[in-house]
Amino acid sequence: MPWIGFGAQPWSTNFPIQPDSRIDREEHVRKLIERTLPGIEIVELAPVTRSFAGPPTVYRATFQNGRSYAVKTAPVSQPASLARNAVATEAAVVRGLSALGCNVPRLVAFDASLGVIITEWLDGPTLEQRLSSDGPDGLDAAAIMRACLSIEIGIDSVRKRLPDQRSESAARALLRETAPIFESVRLAAEFLRSSSEPPSGDVDEAISRLERHIVAGRWTMGTRDYNASNMILTAEGPYLIDFSAIGADWPERRLVGRMIATGAGRSDGNFVSALDETSGKLYDDMARKAWDDHAGGDLLDAHYLTAILHMIGRLLHARKAPDESESQSLIRAWPNANGRIATLRRLIPMRLFPNPAADELRALLGYNPHERK
Repeated sequence: MPWIGFGAQPWSTNFPIQPDSRIDREEHVRKLIERTLPGIEIVELAPVTRSFAGPPTVYRATFQNGRSYAVKTAPVSQPASLARNAVATEAAVVRGLSALGCNVPRLVAFDASLGVIITEWLDGPTLEQRLSSDGPDGLDAAAIMRACLSIEIGIDSVRKRLPDQRSESAARALLRETAPIFESVRLAAEFLRSSSEPPSGDVDEAISRLERHIVAGRWTMGTRDYNASNMILTAEGPYLIDFSAIGADWPERRLVGRMIATGAGRSDGNFVSALDETSGKLYDDMARKAWDDHAGGDLLDAHYLTAILHMIGRLLHARKAPDESESQSLIRAWPNANGRIATLRRLIPMRLFPNPAADELRALLGYNPHERK
């Protein structure tokens, strides 16, 4: 049954104007809740800080019955039409994944015309918080990867029902957005080679081989907002949240994005990876069972190395062009560029799984797998 709504919907156009002040916004959210769940008395409403910038969009609401719920509202800057579609999409995805037994919060209520969705409250830190405060030691990587894979499979079931033209369009869009990522990788590679004495070789061709390897991998339909802040570590296991945007991507890139904390918005923040050689082998085994012998370990390593180099490249560009609006946003999110680049460099040698294309590039950049700088 197709339960993800990609098409246009006849939503109401009376989307409420978003207030600016904290007090006005909290009163606004109270009214949204009351309109979405008439007759429910709100005892306490508190913003949940999951972003480094902008007014909060997620609140914890405690009702008279003693239960707490997560209330997600549209960002202030989001156009009404996009907000309605995002709420409708997320509600459909969460409802469908819940029916499949995936680790997502239970849907309580939503109103697309108001731009609000209410789910059960999940107790526990985000993976971002856990990695940033305690590091990767003691994490159950297998449970995290199982939760991620079950959701990948659940959402991707809709791809089989997409018309060929729609599927081809999604694939082309994915390839278009991949090209600038590898330009950033090239910028990082140029910097790394200039600051050390690496062996001679064609770095540009090595990067092209890595890109071809990634592009040839299996893409899936899934969430487009994958980061460590969108995974909550509850006593019952890891739960994933935020499904307001669905599109094409590689499952290995989603997993890498989910398992690296970025310390966004923190002056003392840094990059911490929950991935290592053990998790790479685990993922390869799980991917083969999930997708009919689909090898995933080497692709996970390819996406991991690409992500690390891409982040270095983005920070280098922001440092060189600080007046650009994108650079300013990045530096607000990732302050202390020099320290962060140094940390990312230390993550490069960690090979998650044997991958000739990735290992060749590591060697040309002056790194050997497993050798910590």
